[in-house]
Amino acid sequence: MVIAFAFSLSNCNKDQFTKTGVLAFSNDTLTFDTVFTSMGSTTRYFKIKNQDSKSVNIASIKLAGLSGNQYRMNVDGVAGREFKNVPISGKDSLYVFVEVTVDPNNSNNPFVLTDEVQFLTNGVMQKVVLQAMGQNAYYHIGERYSSTHLPPNPWPNDKPHIILRGDSFPGLEVKSGITLNIQQGTKIFMGANALISVDGTLNVNGSGTDSVVFRGIRLESFYNDKPGQWFGIIYGRTATIIMTKTIINESYFGLSDEHVLNVLVGQRITTSNIATYTNSLLPVVTLNKTIIKNSSSTALTLLGTTAHVTNSLFHTAGSNMVLVGVGGSYNFVNCTLGNGYGRYVDHKNASLVVTNQIINLDNSPVVLDFSNNPTFINTLIYGTQENEIVSVNTTGVKPVNFQNCLIKMNIDSFLLKVADTTGKFCLFNKEPKFISGYGGNYQPDTISPVINMGTSIGTPLDDLFERSRMGGVDIGAIQAKR
Repeated sequence: MVIAFAFSLSNCNKDQFTKTGVLAFSNDTLTFDTVFTSMGSTTRYFKIKNQDSKSVNIASIKLAGLSGNQYRMNVDGVAGREFKNVPISGKDSLYVFVEVTVDPNNSNNPFVLTDEVQFLTNGVMQKVVLQAMGQNAYYHIGERYSSTHLPPNPWPNDKPHIILRGDSFPGLEVKSGITLNIQQGTKIFMGANALISVDGTLNVNGSGTDSVVFRGIRLESFYNDKPGQWFGIIYGRTATIIMTKTIINESYFGLSDEHVLNVLVGQRITTSNIATYTNSLLPVVTLNKTIIKNSSSTALTLLGTTAHVTNSLFHTAGSNMVLVGVGGSYNFVNCTLGNGYGRYVDHKNASLVVTNQIINLDNSPVVLDFSNNPTFINTLIYGTQENEIVSVNTTGVKPVNFQNCLIKMNIDSFLLKVADTTGKFCLFNKEPKFISGYGGNYQPDTISPVINMGTSIGTPLDDLFERSRMGGVDIGAIQAKR
């Protein structure tokens, strides 16, 4: 009787698995966004589903190895390349997690890396296809350009450049006296918390059809336009920054004077000290047809700097869009500052701050007057705050000149309370009617009040996207539709 009972249990155990059932999957193809060689991807997953009321036994789950060992797999919490006799209860499912690290090869162009997860169930072979786009790149890990380690000039643009933090430096450094030229079409991808530090010359020369792009290294759609993925481009007292047709995206500080590093860590770690800034030694920043967008903090911070900015767009920042001051000379022509339309940051600070004083790390005020009147011509400053301009200047300093600008600002506080600020032929609190600020399109529409309201004095002949201004100058970086 005991033997017969045991035999009956054995038969029941065999019968608990369906002999005809096959599997269903949440995806028949698992696709990864572009993965740079030697760097791991984010983890993707799919589900194995048993749609039968009885349990099913998967005789085999394995990676086919069509691309060698570049893909890795984890089945229900266990890592491996092959699994035997994996049961799934009736109407239940299991998770399969997959990662890929792409090996370098000799291709400059993106290439496809394919593999399969194969399943054998009740004599039926099924598969889920794995595919990733691999991309070779130039890697700069804590690289420091100096007189003994010169950069290739210009950087080649046949492959992307990856900048990562290293033991010697948290990104890429261009020392004083060194020039780094970056040519049109170059794509630079920045690792987490990496920065570019410039004490020499950074010359970024994009073209009308081929911009230079700085952005975060994660290419998955989840990370698109998410601020704070890398630190930013930081310049010192001996720096010259020249940018044409350049995009800086997804950073923390965008482009900034190096004092922000001291503020961030709460102590002076830079070679220069803001308390010793003078108008006799001014770094130079020249931006033309440049976009700085999706910054966690300030997009453009210019302290004690000679800056000339034309046809440039600054939008979506967690703090001020543009901050200028503590000495220096500033000239903005046909620029757009737009804030308050981003998905990932709250707009709580004025878009533009102009100041001749700042509080140092020891809470002492640092005051340095401008070497010339800060000037804004044909510039559009608008956002969701009531006041989008803050002027913090001591009595008797040079006034800030706004000419033919559209400004979001309480008129009384602008004209009466800020005595050191003047506005000539400016529009106040007029909705510029962007085509889609929330969609990142800051071109004014056909009924915008900015149309033909700019002045031709010192105006570029074309706009950010190289549309002619000869038929009438609009306020802002982008000509309105005609």
